[in-house]
Amino acid sequence: MRCLCNATHPRGASGDLEWLWPTCQKCWNETCIIVGLRPHP
Repeated sequence: MRCLCNATHPRGASGDLEWLWPTCQKCWNETCIIVGLRPHP
């Protein structure tokens, strides 16, 4: 799958723990912009 930072990673099995996957700072910043929050400096 392609991430918000344009990195590609193999997609893991779907389940209840996907939200625990680590997030890089660039993906976090992009997510904050999408949901209307300010990204962290």
